[in-house]
Amino acid sequence: MARKKLDGDLQAVATTLAQASAQADAAADAVRTALRVYRERHQLTQAALAARLGVSRVTVARVEVGLRKPSAQLVRALEKLGGAK
Repeated sequence: MARKKLDGDLQAVATTLAQASAQADAAADAVRTALRVYRERHQLTQAALAARLGVSRVTVARVEVGLRKPSAQLVRALEKLGGAK
């Protein structure tokens, strides 16, 4: 009986983690799109945007193409550029 409960609990945890992972991926996609749109709208190079954000050009490039997930620091810096509070 305890084994069945443990298996059920583990399955619930696995389901929750899968849902959280999907949400994190969707959020990373949204930031990636926002980064690229902001850069293009303001006619900035990746290097120029990186300087404004306080990150390297490589970081901007990797986030834009999905090779890197945006850090919390990058998201906060992007929010400040966009006027979010």
